[in-house]
Amino acid sequence: MSSVLIVGGGKLGYHLAASLRSAGYAVTVLDRDPEACGRIARELDAVAVLGDGTEVSAMGDADAGRADFIVAATGADEDNLAVCRIAKAVHRCPRVIARIIDPRNEGLYRLAGADAVINPTAMAVDRIRDSMPEAGMRLFSLFESAELSLAEMEVGEGSAASGKAVSGLRLPGDCVLIALVRAGSASIIRGPTVMEAGDRVFVLARPASIEPMHRIMAGREP
Repeated sequence: MSSVLIVGGGKLGYHLAASLRSAGYAVTVLDRDPEACGRIARELDAVAVLGDGTEVSAMGDADAGRADFIVAATGADEDNLAVCRIAKAVHRCPRVIARIIDPRNEGLYRLAGADAVINPTAMAVDRIRDSMPEAGMRLFSLFESAELSLAEMEVGEGSAASGKAVSGLRLPGDCVLIALVRAGSASIIRGPTVMEAGDRVFVLARPASIEPMHRIMAGREP
């Protein structure tokens, strides 16, 4: 079971913890607010730790060194940047994800060690723009119907997909491999494309095919 440490138990942290628990992750939430910790402990099947995520000792108390993912989800850029630095420099977390409050600070997050950044403001602007009739509403309607999902998956060390051409793979139905990212470089997936362990692959599929596809990519086929 993958483990996630969420720093910030506000509205975003709470709902993220609930969603990840329902997906089978082991979740710990670190927050300096006793009320937020109490609510999470009472209402979610997650561990709540009282402490300041910008302090190395508090991150240690929350077992940051054992987390597969650390999410900086507080409401302040300065706090989230500190969390990213501690997660990478001290605890060597393999994947650090950060929430950005001010879009102008995205470059600082990259310097702080964030592997992925979530910019809610920019996402909202893009979604509103793309929902306008002349700016791509038809494209987004494919996803709004909930008939298709776009997923990002990592190719695991023991995956049947590693080292083989895409054209030779037996994949679930209703699944299309779109693109892969390797060493920071993105490319379009075609039949001769050979995937390698560590590649991050973008898949368009019907919801029922997402989990079978994830098992193949992660090397967890039954």
